[in-house]
Formats: sequence, C-alpha cells, structure tokens
Amino acid sequence: MKNKRKVNNNVLLMIAKLYERLSDISAKDRQIYYAGLNYEDIFQDTILRVSTDEKAAIITDENEFVEYFIYRMKAAQYTIIKDSKRLKITDYADNLQAKDNEEKGE
Repeated sequence: MKNKRKVNNNVLLMIAKLYERLSDISAKDRQIYYAGLNYEDIFQDTILRVSTDEKAAIITDENEFVEYFIYRMKAAQYTIIKDSKRLKITDYADNLQAKDNEEKGE
C-alpha cells in the first residue's frame, strides 16, 4: 500500500481496544481466499487503511467506529474480488503463446 498519510495514534488505540470485537464481527469469510489473500490478510490491510484514514480519526463512538471499520473492510474485499476476476480474464503473452503451441501440436 502506497499511502503517504501519517498514522493516527488515536485510531490505533481504538483499534487495539476493539481488536477482538472487530476480528469476531468481520470474520464471516475466514475460509475464503481472494487472489491468494485470506481473511487475515484483508483484515490487516484494513487496519493499515483505517489507521491513516482522516474520517476514522474523528470517530469517537465505539459502535460507530466498528461500523466504519466493517465498511472499509467490505470495500477492501470488493476491490480484491474485482482485481482477482480481472486477473482471471486477462490474457498474458505466455498464455497466448501456450495456446498457439497447443493448436499447432507442439
């Protein structure tokens, strides 16, 4: 992730305080893998994204913070799913060459 914004310490404290709750609530897809990433990868990426998020810095209510965190995690999952679908349909030069060789009987 190439984010030049600084980490907000208050957000990190809120994440630390609510870590178990965030992990339990957002764990519905623990066994699903998207583009080689599992739940923990997406969860940790969300922590990084939220820790530098200006909107998260102004949230003081725990329930509102949890809702915002889950929203950001779903957004990260959506992006990863879209990227993995795009990779599945992209023809790379090696794949095209392999198809040509198969058609020619090589």
